[in-house]
Amino acid sequence: MRVTINGKQCILNFRYEECQYFPPDKSRRRTVAQMYAPHQKPDGCDLYPRGEAYCHPKDHFDRRVGRRLALTRLLKVLGLEREARKQVWEAYFSQTADRKTICHKSEGGVI
Repeated sequence: MRVTINGKQCILNFRYEECQYFPPDKSRRRTVAQMYAPHQKPDGCDLYPRGEAYCHPKDHFDRRVGRRLALTRLLKVLGLEREARKQVWEAYFSQTADRKTICHKSEGGVI
């Protein structure tokens, strides 16, 4: 997904992996978020800043939760200012189905 931060284009990429270095009965899935410039290609290398979120073996794997945790951790690693982080989150919510839930009260209940 393309994100503009302070006028600069970046690409935000998410990937989902099965961690192989745990015993088979305790295998864990993880979500990795990476951000890079459009002319760069990360090809899975560890040179780019990234945020990771691990799912406990007893928990249900949820991509939405993993993306949010991984993106939060990536933004912390990048050390972006508040306005830049806000731009990233706005782009994330506008380009994914993972939108904030808005509830409205009506006479008949919550919509």
